[in-house]
Amino acid sequence: MKRCLVVIAALGLLAPAQSARAQQDQQPAGSEENNPPPQLENGTILYLELSKTVDAKKAKIGDPVTAVLLTDVVSHGKIVAHRDSKLFGHVTEARAQNKENQESRLGIAFDRIHPKHGPEIAIRCVLLAVRSAPRLQTEPPPTLGPRAPTSGGSNQGDWPYPGARGASSRFHARLGQEVEAPVATRNQINMQLMEIDGLSLQPSRDGSGKIVVSSKRTVRLESRMRLELKVDYGTKQ
Repeated sequence: MKRCLVVIAALGLLAPAQSARAQQDQQPAGSEENNPPPQLENGTILYLELSKTVDAKKAKIGDPVTAVLLTDVVSHGKIVAHRDSKLFGHVTEARAQNKENQESRLGIAFDRIHPKHGPEIAIRCVLLAVRSAPRLQTEPPPTLGPRAPTSGGSNQGDWPYPGARGASSRFHARLGQEVEAPVATRNQINMQLMEIDGLSLQPSRDGSGKIVVSSKRTVRLESRMRLELKVDYGTKQ
């Protein structure tokens, strides 16, 4: 009789522990429902820099492409991905220029952002612009008046990328945007445009976005070239 009472008491002590464990097992599932993965707002602009060169002559559809964010990404009033977070994507179209193909084509789509802290963010974007890789400043920027500005500080407000300073970055070459600059910087701009001469942005074959096209040479996007993307969940990638 005493042995039966001991067994019953032991079972009574185990029941609350099992119930608490069951509640703990169910908690993660409920928290995931209450806190779904972050989603960027439609129309958000992303500024990024390619981590490796992508050459239409060597690339194949599906090959991985990586890049890093150049600015923090804010969505719904909060920073969801900090600068230097990694982006992962793939090649959607690749064709070299040769005797059979007079036009070279290269398409890239980025699928997700991997923040330094926090869950991975799935994205769907369209390409807005391509910029040449930054050059080291070897000469002082040309003055736009009788003397150089004396306000000091950086000119980051003139350029969306962190660390961009002076007139050379302010008038950096970009596909998809007209470039206007004072006469004093004309030669400098012409040198920058040579880096992307012959490249243009055209609609992709499936109409989902834009790709880089050239009728002069095989498209080759060098490492550290800058891309601008727009989040667009209404466009299929």
